[in-house]
Amino acid sequence: MKIGLLAYPTVCNFGANLQMLSTLEYFRKKNIDIEIINWLPTSLENVYKFGTPEAQYKSHQEFRKMYFTMSRICRTAKDVAKVIEEDGITGVIVGSDAVAQHHPFVDRIVFPSSRIIRFLTYSEDRMFPNVFWGTFQEYLPNSIPMVVMSASCQNSPYKSFDRNTRKGMSSFALGYKYISVRDKWTQKMYKYVTNDVICPEVTPDPVFAFNYNVDYVPSKEDIQKKFSLPERYILLSFNKQMRINEKWIEKFQDLAHEHNYTCVSLTYPNILLFGNVTDKVIKTPLDPLDWYAIIKYSSGYVGNNMHPIVVSLHNSVPFFSFDNYGVTHMKLFYNRESSKIYDILDRAGFHNNRVNVTTLTSMIPKPQFVLDAIIHFNKEKCNAFSLSWYNEYKKMMSQITQVLSN
Repeated sequence: MKIGLLAYPTVCNFGANLQMLSTLEYFRKKNIDIEIINWLPTSLENVYKFGTPEAQYKSHQEFRKMYFTMSRICRTAKDVAKVIEEDGITGVIVGSDAVAQHHPFVDRIVFPSSRIIRFLTYSEDRMFPNVFWGTFQEYLPNSIPMVVMSASCQNSPYKSFDRNTRKGMSSFALGYKYISVRDKWTQKMYKYVTNDVICPEVTPDPVFAFNYNVDYVPSKEDIQKKFSLPERYILLSFNKQMRINEKWIEKFQDLAHEHNYTCVSLTYPNILLFGNVTDKVIKTPLDPLDWYAIIKYSSGYVGNNMHPIVVSLHNSVPFFSFDNYGVTHMKLFYNRESSKIYDILDRAGFHNNRVNVTTLTSMIPKPQFVLDAIIHFNKEKCNAFSLSWYNEYKKMMSQITQVLSN
């Protein structure tokens, strides 16, 4: 058996890199041959190259060279099929990541905007159909088993899909041997497009198994020395302002100092906000493993995005999420059920450690409220959830291995 892994290996995103590494190492430890199918349409490659500072782009390249086993670049579904055939791949895992997206015309209208109204353009990985749905199968001389692992549809407004799209999605979905999803919103999407024929399980992101799969996470001592970090530090990491401003950061930092915390700004691959305000700044270029370890050994995380929250939950690090996911309408109405952060925190029992920041009406909590959430974080409850979710991960991986080996 040789597995082909199909997701986002070349994206300049710390979480995406880590979840792929976790999957690779899981199978390597089982002595199962696995190779990343490097699907990289030219349009997507340009987004990565020109949307990330050069030094950070090179850092992700070095990370991939060090840890990934990758096929040659595939620009099309036909290229993917050719790699599968030439490299002797006998089964494909799609995911984990936002590999089940589709954004119809209504979802691409932005109002209000600086130009009153504008229309978004999505890359082909975010529009159905694409290789994540198995479009390469038609170019193979013989079909091979394909599974979807902990997929997300990333805010896709599935009830706006037209009839032909739903019919096409259903046809492709029924071709999978196994499907699991990362959140209830994606689960509901599969149920909707298949008329309740498919109701996938909600399963963990592979990063929930990172400490078990990856043996070379940097030590706390090495990270503290490399980045000159103190024993007690809280990370602040915002990729969009979302009505958080320097005054809010300064007030939070003043309160944190009263409890002997140092405040550290943690960069995203393409942006660093409020770096001139906090006690300390960690800038790019930054290795994804270092990024993981910086969160793992911190006293708390405050900011945007999902994977910092996943890393925090996995390591029982106190956190407060400024949740920037979910389906919105005219920046006024928000469906919290569509947020994958809300889903995982509700599942873990930490939905109070989160606030939605996607609408103009979002209420930003006071700095004292956020700091209290860090100080009074229930680590025992978090440990219990992390262990139970890891056990669910093991069940999922066992099922996937069995399906692909038949």
